[in-house]
Amino acid sequence: MTTSENLANFLKYIDTVKFDYESHYRNVGEKDKAFNDYRHALELEGPLYRERARMATKLQASLIDRRKSKDAVEIMEPLYIFIENEENKRFVHKLQNVLGDMRRREEKMSKRVYHKRVQE
Repeated sequence: MTTSENLANFLKYIDTVKFDYESHYRNVGEKDKAFNDYRHALELEGPLYRERARMATKLQASLIDRRKSKDAVEIMEPLYIFIENEENKRFVHKLQNVLGDMRRREEKMSKRVYHKRVQE
């Protein structure tokens, strides 16, 4: 693996963390809203036993999914805060520019040929 590929993988990882954090954060909010929907349905609609059992099963699945997303958010939060810092955003942008420069140099080197200076 070349140096530029290592840097590219690191930059992809940063993008992935940012995307995953935001996705999980949104999911926690959606699951909170779903929890309130279930709670209000149980409180106000007074469903029959079978419907309550179905709702409880759905609620359990929703809460498990919420917990997974909440844990992921908590784990990724320090890195996300670091990435979102303006100074660090500029640094990441500079790394992207460095990656482009490295790739141009690698491309140039891959097309390198030697032309004899003296004909025999």
